[in-house]
Amino acid sequence: MSTVTDASFAVNWLLSEEGAAFDAMVREARPEGILAPVIFWHEVASALRTLGLRGALTISQRDHAILRLSQLGVVIDPEPPEISRVLHVSDRYNLTVYEAAYLELASRTGSALASDDAALTQGAVRSGLRVLQWRS
Repeated sequence: MSTVTDASFAVNWLLSEEGAAFDAMVREARPEGILAPVIFWHEVASALRTLGLRGALTISQRDHAILRLSQLGVVIDPEPPEISRVLHVSDRYNLTVYEAAYLELASRTGSALASDDAALTQGAVRSGLRVLQWRS
C-alpha cells in the first residue's frame, strides 16, 4: 500500500532527532511509494523558510533538508483531481482546502495517510484510512 504524506509529517521527519524510529516509519510507509499532492513541495518549503526566519534553521540546514527529502522519491500526484472534489472533501470533514488535498489523494488511491495535522488525521480516521503519525 502506498502512503500519502503531508508537509507536517515530512518536516517532522527532516527535523527529528530520533531518526531511527522515524526512518522505520518512513520505510513502512513506502513499500509501494510515497505520494503527495501538487502543493506538497510548496508547503514544505514554506515550513522550512518559517523555521529559518525564526532562527531554528540555517540556509545550509534548510538546503540539506530539501535534498534529504528529495532523496525519498516522493511522487507528486500525476493526475490531480478536479478542484470541486477537493472542495467536497474540505466541506465534508471541515478541513482547509490544503488539508483536503492530502485526504482526497489518500482516499482516491486507497493509501495510508502520514500526517501530524490533528484536523487532517481526524478526517482520515473518519473516512476509514490508516494513519501514520509522528506525534502520539
